[in-house]
Amino acid sequence: QIIAPHRGMATYLNSFLNALKSNGENIKGLAPAGLSGKYRRNIVYYGLSNILLWEQFSISKFINRNKVNCFIFPYNTGPVFSTLNCTSVLILHDLIFMEPFSKIPLSRSLKQIIGRIYRRSTGPRMIKKANYIITVSNYSKNRIIDSFKIDESKITVIPNCIDVYDKINDH
Repeated sequence: QIIAPHRGMATYLNSFLNALKSNGENIKGLAPAGLSGKYRRNIVYYGLSNILLWEQFSISKFINRNKVNCFIFPYNTGPVFSTLNCTSVLILHDLIFMEPFSKIPLSRSLKQIIGRIYRRSTGPRMIKKANYIITVSNYSKNRIIDSFKIDESKITVIPNCIDVYDKINDH
């Protein structure tokens, strides 16, 4: 899921994965088969093309067929309707998707409305299902603990930061 444009969550994820790679970890991305050939990275294209169905069914099928040891779910959600036979790490940036519609009104974008409703239904289940959670601040960590009664030891804070190395090389 590292093929998204480089802003916000995708920037965080790419910095995170670069740190793992520099530590010698073997990292591969997984993307829906419908995106095959669209990006030139170390990505495996597999499964359904619809992103919501892909996340719920294709990812777990891929994990189980390929005996994946650890899978990072970088965008607040993951497969909640199937068993994951690996260590699962959920990157949970914040809980804004759980805010009531009266507090944060619906977007004008149908895609964003569907995404918010999807995250509201799958996010809480994935929070409880994940072996580990990474979040970006102590504030978010405390909200996750308070909202979902998650054991504090399951959550690690890795703050957002600027990738100075890339910025220096751009100039």
